[in-house]
Order: sequence, then C-alpha cells, then structure tokens
Amino acid sequence: MLVSVDANFMPPGIALNGDQAAVAGHLQTLWNTGSVKAAPLFGTFTGIADAPSYLRALGTVASDVSLARASGRSQENYAFLNRLMSCPYFSESASTRLAEGECSWGRVLGANTDRATTSEDVGYRSRQVTYQVGTQKRIASDWFLGGSLNYAHTNTTSSDQTVTAASDSLQGGITLKRQVGSWQFAGALFGGAEHSTLKRRIVLSGYSGTATGKPDAWFLGGRVRASNQITFGDWYLKPFADLDVVYDHSAAYREAGAGLLDLAYRSTGRTSAMATLSAEVGGRIDLAGDILRPYLALGVSSVMNGDAKARVGLAEFPMEPFQITTSLPKVYGDTTFGLELLTRAGWELRAEYRRRGARGYVDQSATLRLARHF
Repeated sequence: MLVSVDANFMPPGIALNGDQAAVAGHLQTLWNTGSVKAAPLFGTFTGIADAPSYLRALGTVASDVSLARASGRSQENYAFLNRLMSCPYFSESASTRLAEGECSWGRVLGANTDRATTSEDVGYRSRQVTYQVGTQKRIASDWFLGGSLNYAHTNTTSSDQTVTAASDSLQGGITLKRQVGSWQFAGALFGGAEHSTLKRRIVLSGYSGTATGKPDAWFLGGRVRASNQITFGDWYLKPFADLDVVYDHSAAYREAGAGLLDLAYRSTGRTSAMATLSAEVGGRIDLAGDILRPYLALGVSSVMNGDAKARVGLAEFPMEPFQITTSLPKVYGDTTFGLELLTRAGWELRAEYRRRGARGYVDQSATLRLARHF
C-alpha cells in the first residue's frame, strides 16, 4: 500500500500579509522538493490547529522585525545630521540675531523608540545611549568648517519578545557653512558602521532554540540646508529646509544555533531621501551677563524609499531566497524644545527634548550638551 501526504502552506481562508506569504511560499517550495532532511522542520507544523497559531509559526520561521535596526538607522542618521548643524550664538549685544561661531562641544543623549505592530509589520522597542563630540572653526570670513564623532549603543526588542538585538555604531561627519546676512547655507557629509548581535527565540511544536546572527552594516550620506532668520525684538523666527540622501548597506550573514531554522541573509543596500521643512522660534533672556535662549522647533519630513528589505532563506537548504520587508511611515512630525545657557566666560550648557512621530511610531530623546565658545 502506498500512502501519499500533501501540504498546502497557503490555505484558503487564512489571510497572509506580504512577509507571511513569502515565508509560506518558501516552505511550499521546500516541501515540493521532497527533501527528507526537511522532515523534522515540517513536523513542527503538524500540531497547528488554528489560523492564529499558524501565523505565529510563520513569524517564528522569519519575521521583518529582524530589520528593525536597518529601519531605525534612517531616523538616527537624520538626528545625527541635525546635531552637526549647531554652533550658534547671539552675534550682537541685546540682539536676537543668531550667527555661527567657533566652539567645541560634547553631548550625551538617551533615546526611546516605539514602533507599533500592524497587520504588515511586527512592532519593536529600542533604547539607545549616544555620546558625541564635535568642533567648529572659522576658515574664512563667514565660512565655517565643523566635524563630529558619535558612538551609540542600542538595545532592541520585538513586541512579541521573540527577537532581541544589541548594536554598537560609530558615525563621523563634517559640515561646511556659509553665512550671508540673515541667510545660512550648509552642507554635510557623514559615514558610519554598525555591528549587532541578533537573537531569535524559536518556539514551535516539538522544537525550541535560539538563532544567533551577527549582522554588520555601513552607511554614508549627506545633507544640504538653507535657512533664514527673522528677528522681532526679543524673539526670532528661523525657517529652514533640509534635503538628506543616505545609502545604507547590510552585509550578508548566517545565523547559528537553531539547526534547520537558521536563516541566511543576502547582502542588500538601499538609497533613501528625506525632505524636511522646519521652523524654529526662540528668544533671548539676559541674566546679569549670561544669556538664556529658549527655543521651540517644529518640522515635517517626507521620506522616499525608506522601507528596509532583505532577501533571506533557510540556511540549510540551497534554494532561491524570499524577501521580507519592514515598512516605515512616509511622513513624520518633529517637535524640539530646548534651553541654552551661555555664560559670559563662553561656556554653554544646553538641555533639549525631542519627539518625532508618525502613525504607529514614536521616537523621543533627551540631550545634555556642554560647549566652549571661542
């Protein structure tokens, strides 16, 4: 007697999102090859009795949350470029006219990012601590050259607690600014690299384990900015526009520790662009020779080609990889509030809070900066 067993990993009546459909199609192709080696893998699916359990099983095999760092870097690079653009001081006594100057500075920053789970993407939460130093010098009349180095450590956890990542990144950048009256024109170039340790907890019927991967990435990009300042007595308005272009490259890597469920990631790269319109409102409060500058900045950003994608497959089986995608919002709102104290001796202390958000996405940071103006 001959017994035949068949499987359908895309059964009618179960709605799959894009990533789930890609995983299911990969499993179906593997089933159709008749691989005996894959039998233990397919055995983990035999005890699944309902649609929610099946969807969780597909997410266990592969999930877009493994791309959380690739998506997070785009917003972190935007923030790094913002921090490159800052060495202002009040150029005249009792005036709110800001100008660029010479200074050296250091800052420490703590940030929290929360991405909600949607029908297409798994949510995640990240916690980051950043240390940054920089300097700016006048190189000619109304021309300024600056540079900065930035180190960050990030811990990321998926909303379902199955994926964690610990990441260390280093960034460096230079900026060139030209002051023309109330106008300022600036350009910046930056680059960096990141190393992560990513762990996926595998829990399927009759199988448990942890897949560990070591993804590396590098990135480079630039910004152009134009701004103008309008003074109104003891306060000012400063509208500005930014255009950022960034290339992000993720190297190929292979997981270990989960046997047949280890994944192999192909190298991938993407170029994204972000256009931002912002306006800063600030004032000047004289304090017996010291100056307090409160400020509030509001902005809106539009992102092009921001989604992070990867081609991935089960490492133990030589098959065509499938694609997983974590989508990012296309439009963000940004609010920044700060207090800056500049002493008569040229020391500056600045405290700043920033909130950047979109539908299902919130990024908050608090910064403390110490600078010496020359």
